[in-house]
Amino acid sequence: MDNESETTILEALDARRLRLQQDLETLDKQRAHVLAQKAPIRRIVDDILAHIFELGAAEEVLFPEKVSSVSRHWRKLILQTPSAWSHLILDRRVFPQASLQVFIRRSEVFLQRSQSAPLTLMLDLLPISFEGDVHRLMNLLHDHFPRCTVLHMHIDASWLAVAAGPLSSLGPALQDLDIRTSHSNSNPVTLSLSEVAGCIPALQSLVLSNLPPSCLPPTRYPALRHLQLHGVQWHFGNDGSEWPWHGTASLLESTPNLQSLTLNRMEFILDGAELLTPRHIVLKNLRSLTFECMETRSIAIVLESLEAPNLKSLKMRYDPTKMGDHWCIHRLEAPCVTGIEELEVEGYAIYGSNLPWFIRTLSTIPRLTKLVISNPPLFLDSRFFDIMATGPNWLVPRLNELHLIACANLHGQDLIRLLRARSLNAGGCGVSPIRSLTIRMSPLSMLEEDVVSVIRMNVGDLHHLPLDPYSPDRYLSLHSPVFRAPTPPPLPPLPGQAEAHPQFAPPWDPPLLGNPFGDDNMGFVPQFAHPPVYTGPSATTTGSTTTLATRRRQRSSSIASSVWPRFGIVSDDMQHIATALVVASVTAITTSIACYHLMSRHVRI
Repeated sequence: MDNESETTILEALDARRLRLQQDLETLDKQRAHVLAQKAPIRRIVDDILAHIFELGAAEEVLFPEKVSSVSRHWRKLILQTPSAWSHLILDRRVFPQASLQVFIRRSEVFLQRSQSAPLTLMLDLLPISFEGDVHRLMNLLHDHFPRCTVLHMHIDASWLAVAAGPLSSLGPALQDLDIRTSHSNSNPVTLSLSEVAGCIPALQSLVLSNLPPSCLPPTRYPALRHLQLHGVQWHFGNDGSEWPWHGTASLLESTPNLQSLTLNRMEFILDGAELLTPRHIVLKNLRSLTFECMETRSIAIVLESLEAPNLKSLKMRYDPTKMGDHWCIHRLEAPCVTGIEELEVEGYAIYGSNLPWFIRTLSTIPRLTKLVISNPPLFLDSRFFDIMATGPNWLVPRLNELHLIACANLHGQDLIRLLRARSLNAGGCGVSPIRSLTIRMSPLSMLEEDVVSVIRMNVGDLHHLPLDPYSPDRYLSLHSPVFRAPTPPPLPPLPGQAEAHPQFAPPWDPPLLGNPFGDDNMGFVPQFAHPPVYTGPSATTTGSTTTLATRRRQRSSSIASSVWPRFGIVSDDMQHIATALVVASVTAITTSIACYHLMSRHVRI
């Protein structure tokens, strides 16, 4: 009886304890509900909340779905906000290659809920191998292209013909157009846009990669402000593509209000009357002009044809691997360049016989106030500072801002001499002191603290920073043309996606300049690929750990044993001798360059 009574009492206590726990959970829910009713976010009026939803939908792909799952009020509000459903972004991390049909069904819902709101389309169709799905997607978007304001599209050149037909309804509301195809675009497709009163009235930004300018319809672009033309990007080498100059010239003539122009790897061919008489292209509003990885003859063709009285910024990014073309910089003396105030030169060899031509170019732009020298091959000749610090005929007398980026073998004494000379002669001698100095160097070549303190006393604003990221084998930053990657890196999978669906891992793609999702520089986001790095445990041996020197010797021996047999050197002794001769030759060349630099410090031009 006692045992039965104890059991009954425990069961009653457990039941009462369970009821109390349930009551406590109910009270917690009621308390959370009361707090939620008084939450500050509920004080936001619906109009402001709807605007927040619009901004969030432009930043995150799945934002509308997440918001509509928060509460009934939020779902009702976002369904009544058409502009929150007007962003269609085909991101490979969210919609892998096998999920294109899912994106098409999602697009049907979004197009219906967006009603007549302006559309933003960002389509990364490059890795898609299903031509039927691409054709279905383009047909779905065809009726909605007239209200499209932004279109960024990556697509294979062979599939561009599939999209060319539906794209013909673009134009009336289009403000931003970015089309990039694969490098195998041997037969470019002609695009047709819907004109309004004989022009494309609202287009403000245009980017074409691996597409000739002649693919656009011959019409006017009165609102175009920013134009980027990128030539063919090869897997290896830096050879550009040759386009007839008349196609690019005709496009420039149809953009009278152009403000910034970027030409990358565009090699032009003259034909017809252009061989004798240059084209005359007037761009009164052009303020920024950029050349990337282009030969001097093509740059000269552009400059001799332009009349840009308000041009203020000129950026010239040379290919450091083509140093034979650098001496031709003096051919860029053109009337439209004489009034520039900002000059950026990247990858140009400023030493030896190239230095006089660079000095001559600077002498033609006396209004220059900002000079940027970035990634000069080998080193920056110290005689450049001697000439800049010598009067009375001062070079670029109005210069007050100097940037030196990735300049190897840069000496602090040269900078101090330049700064002091310009400061002491400022005012009466017609030269301005350098008020801002930016130095970005490799971490191993940073200036000493005592030198930096002296420089800081002679300049108003000093920025002495290390290069980030830093490449230990070259004094070149990763945005240099020599680091144009053959393939962009694969997009990282979303958390949990790679484990759950390993077949959806995105493949490596053909090279393109950036991604279709854009940035502050009109979508031009350079991407770089690096070989996969082994992050596993280091090699060990029984009883002792393999040292770094031992691993390097083993790696060098394996490389030598795999290379020298190709040249008929089979014996181990002969391979060691050949390797020693190669190392000695490289050392001799390096020593010769260092001796030349030391001697050049005491020689004037």
